[in-house]
Amino acid sequence: MYKAVIYNPLTMTIKKHYKTMAAAKGAFTRMTKLNIEADKDLKVGTIAEFNALDVDVVVHNLMNGHPVTLRKSEVGGPCDPSTERYFSM
Repeated sequence: MYKAVIYNPLTMTIKKHYKTMAAAKGAFTRMTKLNIEADKDLKVGTIAEFNALDVDVVVHNLMNGHPVTLRKSEVGGPCDPSTERYFSM
């Protein structure tokens, strides 16, 4: 089971999973020193910290306009009924 992640708190996307916090911090340090990821907003944290930030948001169904509750990390993905991608799958 993964315990640590490198994630972007603005877009709520997880970049990498790690089994230990030490491994995640080491990888984050290497990424920032070598400028591997151009994303400056990345953070290191536990899965619990990420899930606490991943709040519920309300979007509207594209076809009928009904409100749908999703996690913030799911907005814009293939499971989001407010996008055309959802209906074209």
